Amino acid sequence: MKAAYFDRHGGPDVLKYGDAPDPAAGPGEIVVDIHAASVNGADWKVRGGKFGAVAEFPYILGRDFSGIVGVVGENVTDPRVGDAVFAVCDVGQEGAYAEKIAIKAAIAARKPDTISHVDIAALALIGLTALVSVEDTLELRSGETILIQGGAGGWALETRHGTSGKDHSGRRRDRSVAGGFPGAG
Repeated sequence: MKAAYFDRHGGPDVLKYGDAPDPAAGPGEIVVDIHAASVNGADWKVRGGKFGAVAEFPYILGRDFSGIVGVVGENVTDPRVGDAVFAVCDVGQEGAYAEKIAIKAAIAARKPDTISHVDIAALALIGLTALVSVEDTLELRSGETILIQGGAGGWALETRHGTSGKDHSGRRRDRSVAGGFPGAG
């Protein structure tokens, strides 16, 4: 497969595009044929060694992506080959700047038909960040209201989307979010 990778820390000039080994699905894993991957602020920091040295080179960046399941490993019943999915890699795993990636099947979510691969890949990490911030960190409960200061960035817009109306899976959300933009709850 082809991938964007680096074999030493440094600036943008260390990025290379070339061949990398195809990933294999282990037990409980799937291999996703990547259609879109998101570029995040942490990527340049990892490439530059700002988070410490990576474990081994060559290193393929990228944590959030969307694609089609190409292979399912042992004991995987969902998703199935051919399903459109998106995911954010587990902490400590990257590799979405490639044509394929092997991940735990349990962390893949079905891609809604109404959202493109590019759009859902761009929303995956900010969506997860918003969800964790509101539900786990703030422990926001039904009926509570929060103010999102500067509600124009990706985190704020996704937090508002994820806390009022329906989420990406179509489940009803009943939390109210007030923000400084039109239509805030």
